[in-house]
Amino acid sequence: MSWRDRLQPASFRGAAFSVQGHEHETGRRVAVHEYPGRDRPYAEDLGRRAREFSVEAFLVGADYMAARDRLLDVLEEAGPGVLVHPYLGRRTVSCREVRLHETAAQGGLCRLTLDFVESGRNEYPSDRPDRASAATAAAGAARQALRGAFLESYGP
Repeated sequence: MSWRDRLQPASFRGAAFSVQGHEHETGRRVAVHEYPGRDRPYAEDLGRRAREFSVEAFLVGADYMAARDRLLDVLEEAGPGVLVHPYLGRRTVSCREVRLHETAAQGGLCRLTLDFVESGRNEYPSDRPDRASAATAAAGAARQALRGAFLESYGP
């Protein structure tokens, strides 16, 4: 199977567009620590960095303006959405920036640069109750209550 056979039709939240090219950024988050009197730094690996995608998109045809407006509407919606990337497949992403280019000389054509960043779940910090702290506080309150009851029964 050739690479052309593996390409998928591009879309974001169901709004289709054509792709001329793309860039994909990834790597590691690294904090470099440099200390006085040391010639070699320490590079601390903080995990994989967020994957970013820049897509060179275009819409062409007599009715391209309707497709352009639909695409702009879904790109401006809040929250993450599904990007069908022609080279990389389905990705859950958030749209970071859109740059649009139209000219009278190229009537019927709209070029867009779409910048996306992968979107995961917000796990930390969490809005869930901190059960460990609640248990510690309850144990402290129980200890104080027991101490008070003991002193009442056996105290002077």
